[in-house]
Amino acid sequence: EDESGNLEIVSFDANPELLVPGMPQPFWTNYVKGVVKQYAADLPAGKKFVFNAVFASDVPLGAGLSSSAALEVATATLLETISGVVPPNPATKALRCQKAEH
Repeated sequence: EDESGNLEIVSFDANPELLVPGMPQPFWTNYVKGVVKQYAADLPAGKKFVFNAVFASDVPLGAGLSSSAALEVATATLLETISGVVPPNPATKALRCQKAEH
């Protein structure tokens, strides 16, 4: 939901080349795209992630409560589940999510 309590529906291509600020999608979509980029390298050659997802949260965006980290970890967990690609340890997952922000 947005600040007014309205649902926000966003459709976007998670192609890593589209990680450009100022795109017509909300900025938070870049966190999802960043995580996809981190995990895409683990896929077999010629494969890519294709999925539909719904993110629901009551963590306020931009309130200093790690909303971006929560979104990144949720995305990483989704990608691990649909691909079967799991990092060797939780620290690797955390570092991938952190790298997605930069």
